[in-house]
Amino acid sequence: MINFEKHRYTIEKLLSILGAFVYIVFVAEFIKDIIENHRISSIFPLLTTSFFVYFFLTRDIAKQLNLSPYEWVITLFGTFLCRRPPPILHDVGALIVLESIGACISIAGILSLNKSLGLAPANRGIKKFWAYKYIRHPIYTGYFITIGAYCAQHFSANNLIVAALWMTCEILRIFAEEKY
Repeated sequence: MINFEKHRYTIEKLLSILGAFVYIVFVAEFIKDIIENHRISSIFPLLTTSFFVYFFLTRDIAKQLNLSPYEWVITLFGTFLCRRPPPILHDVGALIVLESIGACISIAGILSLNKSLGLAPANRGIKKFWAYKYIRHPIYTGYFITIGAYCAQHFSANNLIVAALWMTCEILRIFAEEKY
C-alpha cells in the first residue's frame, strides 16, 4: 500500500499544478468566447477562474491530505459541471449585473482564502476575516448567484438539469467542508 502521507507534499504540489492547468484551459475558453462572441457575461467567470490559477500555483498545502473518494467526486462535479460558456448569446443587462455581483462575492472569498485555497475539503484552518467574516461560504454564495443568473439568461431543460446536479454537489461539498 502506498503511504500517501509520506508523499503528501509532492502529491499536493502535483495537484496544484494540475488544478492550475485545468483552470488555464477554462481561462483560454472564456477569452476565446469574449473575443469571438463579444460576450460580456464571460468576463466574470474569466476573472474568477484567473484568480484560481494564481492561487493554485501559490497555495499552501493542506494540514491533512483528503483521500475520500466521495469528497473528490462531489468536488470534481461541483467544480467542473458549470465551467463552459453557453453556445448562444443571450446577455441580459440586469442578469449580467447579478452575475457580476456573484462573481465579486466569489472573488472576495477567493482573496480571503489567499493561499489556503483548495478543491477538495481539507483542514486548511478556519477563515474568519474579510468575506468570511460576513458570509460562511462566500465562494459558493457567489457561485449560486452567478449560476442562477446564468440559468435565467440561458434557460433550457439541459441547463436546469446541469445546474441542479451542480448545486447538489456544491451543497454536499459545503457539508463535507464543515467536517474539517
